[in-house]
This record gives sequence, structure tokens and C-alpha cells, in this order.
Amino acid sequence: MKLVLIVLAIIAAAFVAVVVYGANRDDTATTSSSGAAPPMRGGDLDEDAVEGWEAPELGPFLGSLTRRFTPPVEVRDPEVSVGGLLPQTRHVDASKDKLRVARLVLVAGRSARIKASQPGPDGKPLCLCRPHMPIVESDFAGCSDRWLATQRKENCKEGADEGTLVFKQAGGDLVFTGAEPARVRVAGRKD
Repeated sequence: MKLVLIVLAIIAAAFVAVVVYGANRDDTATTSSSGAAPPMRGGDLDEDAVEGWEAPELGPFLGSLTRRFTPPVEVRDPEVSVGGLLPQTRHVDASKDKLRVARLVLVAGRSARIKASQPGPDGKPLCLCRPHMPIVESDFAGCSDRWLATQRKENCKEGADEGTLVFKQAGGDLVFTGAEPARVRVAGRKD
């Protein structure tokens, strides 16, 4: 119980820090790709510039905090070969745990897309790419524009070959696709 309270306190402190940081930003205009505070002009919201603005993604930051405390999913045959026309799937069984995390690692190849197919609306796919490799945009159909912009700018940044997808109690399927041959590993408890 103490551990849960400590984790909640850390998350609350991080949220307060983000709000305070955003409130103290200067009035220089920002673009939507920067993920910074909405554009301001003279202390007021710049209505024209805010049209294409998107809030920064807190998922990667909060995911890195909570990943250590969330149980991983377990699948049969955790190493998956992707590439070609047919997607590969791995079933995630239902569990008594309310949340579980599928930790995914691109073991070989340049890129892969993985989607969590589960009851309810499906989210965007998790896109993985080999660090320091140029981005071929056709390989990343369905990936978020923000993710593509970041990877394009840094030639697939360090750490982009790993990611997580969240599963609820009901379980579901991991659906793997890729334009080129690649291998992805679903990391379990022993990894």
C-alpha cells in the first residue's frame, strides 16, 4: 500500500511540475510539433496559431514511470517474425490483473507496427524502428504524425526500437505488421 501511495505521489508531483512549467513559459510562439504550451501573444491565447496545436504526449513519460510496477503480459511464442502481406497475431489471455503491459522490442529488421486488438475501441499502433536508420514513411501507415515527425527529425531516435501496449483484464490480441522482414520479441517476466 505504501508503494502505491509513493507512486501516486510521484505522478501527482510530475503533473504539478508540468503545469507549473507550462504556466511559466515565455510568450514566444511554438509549433504543434514542439509539443510545448499553446501559442501565446501578449499573455493571451493566440487563437490563429492554436488551431493546429496538440497537447504534448504524457504517455511515454508516465509509461516509463509505471512500467516497472505493472505486470507484463505472457504469450506463447514471444518472438514474432513480421513482413509481407499477412499480419501475425499473439493472443493475450484474460487475467485477474486490471492492467498489464506488453513490452515489445524490435530484435531484427528496420521497422514494425503492433496494435493491441481488445474489446472497445482500438488505439493507434505502436511503431518501432531501428535507431539511427532513415525513416521510410510508407512503413509506418497509421502511426501518429507526432511520432513520425520526431523520428524523421532524428533518423529514428535512440529507444524507438522498444515500446509498450496496455491490456485490460479481458485480454485480446497483439497484431504485428511490417513492410520489410523483421523480428519483434514480447518481453515477459524473465526479460
